[in-house]
Amino acid sequence: GWEDSACPLCGSLRAAPVWEEILDADARRVSGASEVRVVECTGCRFCFTNPRPSEEILSRYYGLVTDGVGAADEGSGSRQALFAEGLSLIRRLAPGRRLLDVGCWTGEFLRVARAEGFGGRGVEINPVLAEYARNQHGLDVLVGGFGDVPLDPGSADAVTMWDVLEHLRDPRRAVRRAFDVLVPAGLLVVVSPNIRFQLVKSRRMRRLGRPATISGIAHLNHFSEASLAKLVEREGFTVAHRGTAAAHLRGGRVENALRCAYVAMARLVRVTTGINVNNSLLLVARRGP
Repeated sequence: GWEDSACPLCGSLRAAPVWEEILDADARRVSGASEVRVVECTGCRFCFTNPRPSEEILSRYYGLVTDGVGAADEGSGSRQALFAEGLSLIRRLAPGRRLLDVGCWTGEFLRVARAEGFGGRGVEINPVLAEYARNQHGLDVLVGGFGDVPLDPGSADAVTMWDVLEHLRDPRRAVRRAFDVLVPAGLLVVVSPNIRFQLVKSRRMRRLGRPATISGIAHLNHFSEASLAKLVEREGFTVAHRGTAAAHLRGGRVENALRCAYVAMARLVRVTTGINVNNSLLLVARRGP
């Protein structure tokens, strides 16, 4: 079923609702619920889904993504710009080239990194996706949750989480595990949706009478730039870079041109005002001693 949750960041039980949405047909079928609610902690202002679906519900829901996995893999090129940006930062800031990609899906990022001379492995909780990455692309992928698979301390120079942290039931535990796996001065690279942008966009879409979604059933954590930085700093990291993630280009030329223009505008606003108005957050943090 659905479970009440304390704030995953600070543990407070006090929170106020900021968003509710109707679930799609697949989510309704596997969860038995018709809507989902996002709340904001009144203490630290972290946003999270509450109540949240049980692990059993999420397991059934994620099982749906194995259908058409090959087609999903073929359509993975839309994130090339994002991965190129991440690899550029890793090349410049990390102490070495051993990567660990958490939630690696079909191995999309690891394939790009391999072509650029990086080594590494992935962690993927879905066995079908992990097997596909191994068999189709020859990648080293461990099957299981990030907190459960065997990983040696100091075995990675950079840990990457591309749109993963928002899905995890215990994001603090995941960041602590990244700290343990990294070498001293190693990097944690995180991309996640920006809840501040998502709330503004979705409220405006709803006022216009158009469909709007933020959470769905799969997103349990909803980060702002401030809360994401606070999370990694609490677990022993120092923020080395904050930015706006590159656009995930999909669609026709006009749509892509508009999206590129928006990303350029978001970067300008970020530089001139310090406010992140992009749809996604990009954060790079360095492991302490």
